[in-house]
Amino acid sequence: MRQLIIITIIALFLISGGCSKKSDWEEMNRQVIEFYLQGNYAQAAKLAPDSLKLAEKLFGYNHPNVAKALNNMALIYKTQGHYTKAEPLYRRALLINAKTYGTKHTEIVTSLMEHKKITILLFDSEGFNSINNLATGMGAVGFGKGSQG
Repeated sequence: MRQLIIITIIALFLISGGCSKKSDWEEMNRQVIEFYLQGNYAQAAKLAPDSLKLAEKLFGYNHPNVAKALNNMALIYKTQGHYTKAEPLYRRALLINAKTYGTKHTEIVTSLMEHKKITILLFDSEGFNSINNLATGMGAVGFGKGSQG
């Protein structure tokens, strides 16, 4: 009987420790989002990698919470203009979400849209300045407003 009580106490201790760790990540993730929404991008960028590492440790590398942390970190980098840092994070989040939810889930649509946006921003940051300039730089006739065609 005494052993059963000890085992129960140990089990409860371990379970509460696990919940505590999950709530630690949830709190850290909430802080990242809060800093971002306040426009404190430097503080959000400082905390976001820790949030990602904790999510990977607690939930595993392919968990939806890891995808959330990746998306948050990518959004911060995108806002700061660090497009080459953001793109692989969006891509990894997209793969996790596709594996978790399937291809028709709203998380996939959101991930695809963000990945598309960052790809366009990467083109712009690499000196193309716009898709129109990219097209004309490749010998195509311009399109859109002001194009003579």
